[in-house]
Amino acid sequence: MLRDAGERPDDRRGALPRAPRRKRIRLSREAYALAGQVFFLTLCTARRRRVFGDARLATRAFESVLHGPLSLEADLLAVCLMPDHLHLLMAPKDTNLVTLVNRWKTYTTNLLHTMGVRGAVWQRSLYDHALRRAEDIEATAEYVVNNPVRKGMAGDWRLYPYAWHAWADSI
Repeated sequence: MLRDAGERPDDRRGALPRAPRRKRIRLSREAYALAGQVFFLTLCTARRRRVFGDARLATRAFESVLHGPLSLEADLLAVCLMPDHLHLLMAPKDTNLVTLVNRWKTYTTNLLHTMGVRGAVWQRSLYDHALRRAEDIEATAEYVVNNPVRKGMAGDWRLYPYAWHAWADSI
């Protein structure tokens, strides 16, 4: 049996095998509160249910992104709501972005429950990527809104009702 330096041969006798440690996937809590730091976020529905395949539910959720706390407490740069996930490109103003998104997920879950949806709506966590200064924010916004085009749901992202970015009017 191989041993770590300093471990006696009998140190692990009868001990249960150690569970593998989960890889830390989050930045520090402070990083999510840096005003102006742009993040590309993906929020998936629970069990990848196609909750937002229902236009009535998708419209309410999309409107809550554009006109609710997410747009008031963060600089919203791009949004694309797909049937089973949401892409956001945004930067916090004076709040922690993860806390803000979690509050929004709770709000939309409650909203959708009043509209007849049952069970969990969102996955517990989210996927995030902090954009570096060298990365092109507008190009990332174009990537976000072109998701329905890549999935064959629209020929042009402007024809997809649940996609928007801050430069849309200047195109």
